[in-house]
Amino acid sequence: MDMSAGHMELAAQTGGADALFELGMLYSTGRVVDANLVVAHKWFNLAAARATPRL
Repeated sequence: MDMSAGHMELAAQTGGADALFELGMLYSTGRVVDANLVVAHKWFNLAAARATPRL
């Protein structure tokens, strides 16, 4: 895993939906890490669960 992906995972564990979503994007596109759609799906689901609904 790239250092920036490691930092993103740390941010995701401590915080917001945006970091979780970005992790999902990294894994779904394979930009910084090897593409893994199962792991991407996990991060997208966690982002959705943690997100504040927009009205």
